[in-house]
Amino acid sequence: MSGGVMFRNKRLKEPVDTATNDTRPHKIRKHRIFGKLITSVPIFLLLFIMLPATAFAASWWEVYFTAGDGTIGSASALETYISDFMLKASSMCYVANYSWSDTLNNKVVLNINSLDVSGVDVRVVGDDAQGSVTNEAIHPDITATIPMNDRTTAGSANYMHDKIIIRDPNDSVNAAVMMGSGNFNEGGWESQNNTFLFLYDQDLALNYLAEFNEMFNGTFAGGTQTTRIYSMPDGVEVRSFFGSEDQPWAAVATTSNGLISILDTAAESIFFEITDLYGYSGIQNPLEASCINRAAAGAIVEGVYQSIDTASTYDLSDWNDAAIANANGTGPFIRESAVTAFSKHHHKYWVIDLDWAGVGSVNASQSSSENNPGSDENFILIKDFRLAREFAKEFGRNYAVGTPVGSVDNTAVTETHDWQGPGPATNLSVTAGASSFDVSWTASTGTAVDVSRYYIFISTIYTSTATMTTAKEQTTDAQGGHLSSVLRPEMQNKGISSTTLSVSSYKEGGALSTGINYYIGVVAVDKFCNESTLLFGGPYTLGADTTPPADPTGLAVSDPATDGNLNISWTANVESDLNKYWLYRSV
Repeated sequence: MSGGVMFRNKRLKEPVDTATNDTRPHKIRKHRIFGKLITSVPIFLLLFIMLPATAFAASWWEVYFTAGDGTIGSASALETYISDFMLKASSMCYVANYSWSDTLNNKVVLNINSLDVSGVDVRVVGDDAQGSVTNEAIHPDITATIPMNDRTTAGSANYMHDKIIIRDPNDSVNAAVMMGSGNFNEGGWESQNNTFLFLYDQDLALNYLAEFNEMFNGTFAGGTQTTRIYSMPDGVEVRSFFGSEDQPWAAVATTSNGLISILDTAAESIFFEITDLYGYSGIQNPLEASCINRAAAGAIVEGVYQSIDTASTYDLSDWNDAAIANANGTGPFIRESAVTAFSKHHHKYWVIDLDWAGVGSVNASQSSSENNPGSDENFILIKDFRLAREFAKEFGRNYAVGTPVGSVDNTAVTETHDWQGPGPATNLSVTAGASSFDVSWTASTGTAVDVSRYYIFISTIYTSTATMTTAKEQTTDAQGGHLSSVLRPEMQNKGISSTTLSVSSYKEGGALSTGINYYIGVVAVDKFCNESTLLFGGPYTLGADTTPPADPTGLAVSDPATDGNLNISWTANVESDLNKYWLYRSV
């Protein structure tokens, strides 16, 4: 029964009340049981139906950024973290990687071998497109009997460029996939700037498994189009793409849900870090065109990438011309990366309007983004302001140490980046309800032009600061203890005057509980993702629930079946705090 509840139970004979011989319907009254109000007929209890408990929400993603310190050989917390992720595999661990290096004691390589010995199904896909270049092939220390396949089109401009680890995709509890821009070598998780994104979701893991199987079975450079759009349990939208078949960064009809479709809607900001803006056979790179158009329309557009060199194929003259044409007020503005390890600034991500974040292995090139066949790539777009916040903070760190474009290519370009957070919100007011808190505050002292939104935090621990998730690797902590979430915003309110909302969740969508002390905070956020100081208060506890759920409707009872069973159904209640149904009958 769509939208309803059905129960099937054997018919039981009940004696008539001989004292009263009463078979009339009995008056309905309310009872409080286990803190919930239910409706019942107080004669013979038939049964109760317990509803599934609301799952405790926890983030289904983690993101970490490398130190990008240009060093080789120092302990890497991220290498250890990735290793631990792999070792939790119980049945399957599939790895696809572009560049391995041939260094000894690579933990991914060691884990591939040890998991195979332990009985886990292990497979590897690699790339050998450059022929004899050792570090582009599958690592020589991987046990030869492990099933492997690599792309071997010698001299091709297209590669198997993925960097993914798929863990237990058929296990609803342990399924996960790790993806991002970093190769599984010293440069990938240490010296270069890179992103590693961990996704704990079975649907995504199965999607990546299907792509992996295509390559493992020999279909490289353009298999079946596999663009998928998901709605996660917390309501977040996810779009998954594989190159070259899905053309993830292309300005073509087949990618109406791709990156450029989001860039073209940017109203407030675009921040990005890429290796380079590669030539497009004599035409303007469509990513560049989209950014220039949005900057001209008033959006903040800033980027960091590797080379500022007008004599090379990575020409920045279009960016400069656009910045000047837009009266130095909107840009786009580009900075050269401070990272020089392996001559690679290796990030490949985009942040749009502080709401969308996109990351993967894709470069801003035709072979990565448009050609079909082209390189094997993966890219994911996630509409989650919490994740966008993480990437915006990483962008700010790298933009701050980069070289401004004006100092190299054109001194007429004047940047407008703001490094100062807005004034804080004040006068926090919190009113407790039965299942939520009504929160209000006095607006930031910043300007409407400057203030983009407010982040709202809720915690069971008192804190005086809205500590950013320590996603940036700290080389002084080789064991990775700092790689953990401290406090992420639960909600956001856009606009300087948007100063009221109701907080009804904790831990990114989990239900609030009675009897728990909560602390609530607000920060003002500007368009560059600079944050004010935290306005914080508490403890607050939920009030008593004195409102019963609505009476069930649509009750239907079938005639007894030959086996003595009854089918009982009714329309499901819509209350989020509903705990159970009690079913009564009388004779």
